[in-house]
Amino acid sequence: LQMQQHAELLYTKYHNGVTDYLNKSYADRFYRTAYEIQKGTGIGSNLAVLDKRKIDKVLTTPWAADGKNFSDRIWNNKEKMVNELHRELTQSVIRGDDPQKAINNLAKNLNTSKVNAGRLVMTETAAISSAAQKDCLEELDVEEFEILSTLDSHTSEICREMDGKHFKMSEWEIGVTAPPFHV
Repeated sequence: LQMQQHAELLYTKYHNGVTDYLNKSYADRFYRTAYEIQKGTGIGSNLAVLDKRKIDKVLTTPWAADGKNFSDRIWNNKEKMVNELHRELTQSVIRGDDPQKAINNLAKNLNTSKVNAGRLVMTETAAISSAAQKDCLEELDVEEFEILSTLDSHTSEICREMDGKHFKMSEWEIGVTAPPFHV
């Protein structure tokens, strides 16, 4: 029970940290998009200060096909970690294993969780940035957008295929016509 409480405390801190990070990412992308549009067109626009409720709505709206938002995914990861801790410790006690073996197994398994957590944060940040960009473009009355991919050795085939494509703003759909196109 103590382990579960500790895991929940850690995940609450993680959730709050990710939420703060995504809030800042949204605002940064929104204002950066406005700046780039204004720089490109040479026409300045006055933008109101971002409404916190608008950002919260973006953060809580599921964007992926699984219907989950980032918060759902974080708590799902917490349950997996707690279950892994219970399973490993129980089996270790039953087998009479050296505690170091349980520690090594947990470290190995939780490293995967660390990789998954990183993937989650990067993908959610990309989705939040995309939503901020869309909101800014709509506020500036932009009618069409173009996908620009960095074409290097790390660029996925999906992103290579999307590079240079143009879409109407009404066609904006994360994962289909707007990034991120994959995790």
